[in-house]
Amino acid sequence: MITVIADDITGAAEIAGIAKRYNVAAKIITIDSRSMNATEAKAAVTEVACGLKQTFPAKIARKKKKGDESDKWHSPETPYAFEDFPMEGSTVSTTEKNVSNPHEEPATHKQIILQTQGQDTEFDILFIKVDSALRGNVEAETEAIMSVFPGYNHAVYMPANPSKGRVILNGIYYINGTPLSNTPFAYDPEFPARSSRPAARFTGVSGNLTIVGGNDALNIGLPSNTNTYDKAVLLPDAITIDDIENIVKLAKTDTLFLGAADLFEACLHRLGYKFTAPSPVIGKAFPFSSNDTGIIIVCGSTQSKPVPLNIRVARGHNQAMEIYASDRRVVLAAKKVPAVGGELARARHIKMEMARTVAEIARQYELQDVVIEGGATAFAICRAAEWTHFNVEAEIAPGVVRLTTDKGPRITLKPGSYPWNAVS
Repeated sequence: MITVIADDITGAAEIAGIAKRYNVAAKIITIDSRSMNATEAKAAVTEVACGLKQTFPAKIARKKKKGDESDKWHSPETPYAFEDFPMEGSTVSTTEKNVSNPHEEPATHKQIILQTQGQDTEFDILFIKVDSALRGNVEAETEAIMSVFPGYNHAVYMPANPSKGRVILNGIYYINGTPLSNTPFAYDPEFPARSSRPAARFTGVSGNLTIVGGNDALNIGLPSNTNTYDKAVLLPDAITIDDIENIVKLAKTDTLFLGAADLFEACLHRLGYKFTAPSPVIGKAFPFSSNDTGIIIVCGSTQSKPVPLNIRVARGHNQAMEIYASDRRVVLAAKKVPAVGGELARARHIKMEMARTVAEIARQYELQDVVIEGGATAFAICRAAEWTHFNVEAEIAPGVVRLTTDKGPRITLKPGSYPWNAVS
């Protein structure tokens, strides 16, 4: 099965939507490490990785190499090596692995689990989902994984999403042609984009990782390359989807992948998985109407977009409770969105206040749907309401996913930076 560690629940949902699109059995563990400092994030990822290491099989069958007359078994310090898997164009095992039981494994208080059903792979695969706008404690989390799984000697950090106009050229990250630090992400309260260089996410304070960028980062995967790096993080450019696909194809078997949705999809292609379902699955500009009841829409991102419904907006807990009691539907929005990069205290207060409101409404009423923009807010809401295990019901649009849980309403998650008119 494919296991993904995600630092944000909307990113986790995006990966789950892709897995559903390809009919892949996957388990996505979300730890919301973006809301932690680097030390806390490293400890949280280490805890998850150590738990995974205990579940991965002690021995992994390995293909016979040319001239090898014996049946070799390999006990790697990594969950997988790509050479163990079928390449693109070959057949993936069609064994159906049912991972739909939301209570198969208890989650810690730091985790929320998303799961999909589908084709299973013979080997365990690990992928690290990171933000496509360079947010998060990437260096600390990379060190944690490579420490728990010392067989990983290289890590590819690829946050680019060319399919959404997010590319890396000459070591600079651009969103639709604009350097990242000149976009609204410069005002993110937790991780303001003060630099447009992916390399800036690796300060090298610990000295445990070697950073390799440019052509060297791409060429290191070539069989003819003789350069050796110990615990190297590779930061190649990527302008097109083909660039992403080539990065995955050239990677050596001791490579850990940390990246966004386009990189995950390229990994599925390398493993031989085929596109099985059209996207979007639900094809509506907005999957609700102004007449629906039992619904809460939470604008929990600094980049939240106007909701295309005629539903009253509440800008505080008491007002939200009053409106929902009367209308059985409400939009939650902040009184004042943090406007200065690094305004962390205000952002956290807003997030926790929204979580308290949704949890209180859920306790008093029978909710049908909760729509949430913003990953940190979504994670806080799910924890406050004690919704910890989800299955994927549908991918409404790329990155916009509807989840179900047996303990509460349906949850629809949308990244705040995606406009609603893209949900079509």
